[in-house]
Amino acid sequence: MINKKGVSAVVATVLIIMITVAAVAIVWMTVIPMIKDTANDGITEFNAQKSIEIVREGYTCANQGTGNSSVQISRDASTNVNITKLSVQWMAGGNTANTTDCLAPSINGNVVCTLDMATATVNVTGVRVAPVIQNGQAEKELGALPEVALPACA
Repeated sequence: MINKKGVSAVVATVLIIMITVAAVAIVWMTVIPMIKDTANDGITEFNAQKSIEIVREGYTCANQGTGNSSVQISRDASTNVNITKLSVQWMAGGNTANTTDCLAPSINGNVVCTLDMATATVNVTGVRVAPVIQNGQAEKELGALPEVALPACA
């Protein structure tokens, strides 16, 4: 009889199961934190956007004669997101004409951001606002609210 040397079926099955479990554990440890971070970022962005609103009357207007434009932004107390500032994107003809930063309003407060476009060659027609949050040591600008048309100042 020939001496056969090899791995028995039981040992081979156990090895395959151990390799499979190890592979699943490695994938689990790398994929779950990525999904968790992405989900948390999405929730934070949603809450930050939900808590600010462009007030469509009052100080929100464009004075085409002087080139000055202003927007009033309010913040409610529905979420507890640490918004450090706002990035205001002044729109002209569907394109961003200028971007300014202004302080974020306090909870249940308002802030008015202004833009002096007297030296510019475009007329501001709309505005978008994006919240900026503190993300560790860096600031992160989140997605902007939909554009709001600026009426003429009274």
